[in-house]
Amino acid sequence: YDPTFLLPAIARALKIGSATDVESAVSGGALAYSVMATAAQSLELRKLGYQVLEEALVHIVPADDAPLSSGGKGVGRDWSGLTVLFKALRDSVSSPLERLPVAVVAFVSEAIAVLLRPAHPLFQRITKFLLHKPFLDHAEVPMLYQLLSSGAESW
Repeated sequence: YDPTFLLPAIARALKIGSATDVESAVSGGALAYSVMATAAQSLELRKLGYQVLEEALVHIVPADDAPLSSGGKGVGRDWSGLTVLFKALRDSVSSPLERLPVAVVAFVSEAIAVLLRPAHPLFQRITKFLLHKPFLDHAEVPMLYQLLSSGAESW
């Protein structure tokens, strides 16, 4: 699929769509696809990826005076885990249209799917990791050492 077609279409759907459209975009993988675009070499693709994320943040992250569990504009479900994830991603970007490391965006993309399912085996570990720091460190692979030293047979 051509990201120069899909990313603007996703951004437009988030801008004019209903809460149901937003939920479909998030659970369907469109948001994870957009996060991956922020690691693209092409400035144009990164710009499109950031545009989608900007539209998504309006729906997912609550206003500063709203409680964390309230979700963003018009979203009826509790996305507090996604709120923490996207605030950490947003706060780790140091310059406009910065090219993010592939390891970080891959972690965020996969974490979206995990945080949508509280019964997932990694849900608690990812939530704890995100609450530990207010931003994602670009110099490290997120959760690498925690998972390697966990002693668990599967993760």
